[in-house]
Amino acid sequence: MIGFTNGIGILIFLKQISDFKNSPIIALIVIGIMLLLPRITTLIPASLVGLIIATPISLHFFPDIARIGQIPSGFPKLHIPQFAGLDFAVIIPSAITLCMLASIESLLSAIIVDDMTDSKSDSNQELVGQGIGNFIAPFFGGLMGTGAIVRSAVNVNNGGRTKLSGILHGILILIVTLQFGWLAAMIPKAALAGILMITAIKMIEFESLKTIKNVPKSDAAVMIITMVLTVAIDLTVAVAVGLVLSMVLFTYKMSKTGLEKSNIMRTGPFERIMVYTVPGPLFFGSIDNILETIENCRSKVVILNMSRVPVIDETAATALLKYHSRIVKEGRYLLITRLQKKPHNVLMKMYGEKINEKNILFDNIEKARDYAYELLERNMELEIQPLSVN
Repeated sequence: MIGFTNGIGILIFLKQISDFKNSPIIALIVIGIMLLLPRITTLIPASLVGLIIATPISLHFFPDIARIGQIPSGFPKLHIPQFAGLDFAVIIPSAITLCMLASIESLLSAIIVDDMTDSKSDSNQELVGQGIGNFIAPFFGGLMGTGAIVRSAVNVNNGGRTKLSGILHGILILIVTLQFGWLAAMIPKAALAGILMITAIKMIEFESLKTIKNVPKSDAAVMIITMVLTVAIDLTVAVAVGLVLSMVLFTYKMSKTGLEKSNIMRTGPFERIMVYTVPGPLFFGSIDNILETIENCRSKVVILNMSRVPVIDETAATALLKYHSRIVKEGRYLLITRLQKKPHNVLMKMYGEKINEKNILFDNIEKARDYAYELLERNMELEIQPLSVN
């Protein structure tokens, strides 16, 4: 997220350079107002004051600089599309792609605004509202739209904090379109460039760049790659690559998570009963490392505390029970205790007929320990039959 935000900030800043060069004086006037006015008062948005002051100055002293130009006015007419003859095989995949991209960009914008305002948005509400708007807009000649971080950041930096600010934004755009398009057409692009440059600078989290040497190298790499791709290619590629990298690194880190151990009974060079606590999800990426750790301890009885395992996948469940079947033949035992509901349901659904809960699964460590003592006292004479897991 930091890489995406910083990349967006840099991208916005770079895209304003050409308009800045068109009239640097006008842009600097707006930048100066945006930097100085908030120190005096925050009752009036500094960007609005900058536009009000810079526009007449530009008309008087720099009449030939680039401006917004003519804006279409009036209500758009209702238009019912003709579906006959349309190639839906082409349209539907494109529509789904646009829907996914619009949703991702809107949710990313919402998350960034949440971070800027220390609030929590409703993602379902965001997407439902956006979907309704995008469904209706084409009937009036409109194109699909998304939540935009540029406008949102300008809004937040000028004091907008509630839904009312977004509603007023839409109302004012409508009023300008219907009645004051001629006035908005006079606004110099350099003035807008000044506003967006300040907004972009405020978006960049410079603190994250200062502390990058202190974060894990993998996290720093994801942030930098996402930031560079945002600037060099586009937002979609940056978000996709950043997400995939994050998932791969998360899987790798989880696979290297070590077990927490404590021995209950020690005899000779080996712990006779060992308790291992699995510290997180048990899945295909972590199960091999966990079973290798258990194998290397060579304890006669291993109690696996799974109280901190929220989920277990099919690969991990199968590997765990296959390992149990193998070590039983060697005169060693694996007892599982404190299973949460979801992992328990997975194991029972997959191998319920083959699991003797009395001798494999236990409600708590104390019961598993007592059973382990019984096994040792019986000279490791196994009561449970080896599991046959295909």
